[in-house]
Amino acid sequence: MLEKRQTFSNLEDLWGHLHDVHALLTSGSFLPIKDEDRRVLQKRLQKIEHKLHQLEDRSLLIGLVGGTGVGKSTLMNVLAQEPIASVSHRRPHTDRVLLYRHVHCVVPGTLKSLDGIMTEVVHEAEAARHMIMADLPDFDSLVQEHRQRVLAFMEHLDLVLWVTTPEKYADGRFYEMLREAPKSRENFAFVLNKADLLFSESDAAAFSEDLLKVVRSFERLVRESGVKDPVLYVISAGEVLQGSPLSPWNQFPFLRRWVFRERNAKEIRAIKEANLDAEFQALILALREGMEQLERAVQALNLLESSVLESGSLQEAASVVQGVLSDLPLVHNLSQSLQNAGDLSGAAALLAWVHRLGDKEPDASHAAVLLTREVTSALEKRFQEHLVAMRDQSVIWARREGLAEPLRGELLERLHESLDRISIAKEVREAVTFAIIQAQKQGVAFMRRRQRLWSFMITTLFLLALGGQEAWRVALADPGMTSSVALVAAMVEKLFSGQGLAALGSWAFLQLVVGARFYREYKKSLQQRSEAIIDTLQSALEQVFRQAMEQHLEVIRRCREEMKERLAVMGRLGKSAS
Repeated sequence: MLEKRQTFSNLEDLWGHLHDVHALLTSGSFLPIKDEDRRVLQKRLQKIEHKLHQLEDRSLLIGLVGGTGVGKSTLMNVLAQEPIASVSHRRPHTDRVLLYRHVHCVVPGTLKSLDGIMTEVVHEAEAARHMIMADLPDFDSLVQEHRQRVLAFMEHLDLVLWVTTPEKYADGRFYEMLREAPKSRENFAFVLNKADLLFSESDAAAFSEDLLKVVRSFERLVRESGVKDPVLYVISAGEVLQGSPLSPWNQFPFLRRWVFRERNAKEIRAIKEANLDAEFQALILALREGMEQLERAVQALNLLESSVLESGSLQEAASVVQGVLSDLPLVHNLSQSLQNAGDLSGAAALLAWVHRLGDKEPDASHAAVLLTREVTSALEKRFQEHLVAMRDQSVIWARREGLAEPLRGELLERLHESLDRISIAKEVREAVTFAIIQAQKQGVAFMRRRQRLWSFMITTLFLLALGGQEAWRVALADPGMTSSVALVAAMVEKLFSGQGLAALGSWAFLQLVVGARFYREYKKSLQQRSEAIIDTLQSALEQVFRQAMEQHLEVIRRCREEMKERLAVMGRLGKSAS
């Protein structure tokens, strides 16, 4: 249990810490506290803030806590020096608090909301004019729900008298409530009432010895319950009530002096500040109960980050992309998409057209669309399988680190939302399309020039053979219109002869042979270009894969930073509650 220490050097420190706690409780993420507990802590924080605003209130509220039959009502009357507590004030319910106040004493505003568990008793005892006394229900007659409500009321007390008797001082429930009390221990006093029960006229020495044993045992139990230096009074309220001279051991006058002594504004403020400090530290301890969960969550995210870094590494990305690309007939499909009607001419172009008709191959633009769709679908499918494996892995990490709800659910929800948002389809399509376009732009201009040169050479030989040696000699020796017309006439005449038809057949045959050669060379060049594109495309797709992993890593890092911020705030607050 918390021990009292001077934690805050001034109220500004307390206000600053309250602001930090408020920020934690109202933060939307990664507070390892259930919503119901968070709402309870927020209410406790509001109460502390309200009390801080009411710090200048001069009235003191003292509560009497004890079990059944310990004489609290009698003690209340002898303290007030008038019978303010009577049988008529008996509680209708075991969870109600009896609040005794002077007719001219105003109830603090902090108690206005407690009408449901509080009954006011107004008196005119001048001895208790400036003191409000609360008789709390007997702790040993409370059900658990009522017990919590009584503990909640204790938050409003400034001073607490813990009352017991030689018969009941060893009751464990007394010390259980003492340990749970959210108040400063320096504002507690302990009363051993009915000490005269131990008195025996025949053996006064034995009485003194028995009383000393009980007092020492009582003091030890109180110390073990978290109160280092308890203020303890041995009294007999009944003896005071009889009006007879008090026994030497009866410390009632000292108790009454402690309760009603004049306290200046500074002393009253110090009492209230000490209680606020204790309540605040109890609030911090309640918050810190879940901080270990955050520390484990940070460790889990560190391990998860390493795993994602490994799965998004160059080697892993290359393996995934290469595995997908190797399963597809990319070289063939790319070759189709790279075909360009302008790359071939003459017989080579004719052979390419006939080949497309025979195999029913799609044209280049359609082939490019099909290829892009095929690669995108295959890689996206493989990538989704990778994401599912990562989702399962995050669940395994969270369970392995022992993360509990609600932290585990919130963390997994953030990570899974991140994975659900990741899609590489658009990036893959763009990468494939860009690679094809770049390859198509390259073309085969040099091959086109070679084809035209060979076609020109074959045609020239054909024309030379068709015109004949004599006609060409005349045309070249005497160039002009007449010789040119004669040359053409000779070519036409010879074309329809057996020799001319043979020349024409030779020309067509040579064109086909050369065209076939260029067509094979063109197909081979397309294959080489496709292989080069695949290498380039693989690098581009690996980059897409790694960038997608980096998006998820960014979410992991943001989650971790948010958790570290929570831990940093708790670290500052925890210095006062550790």
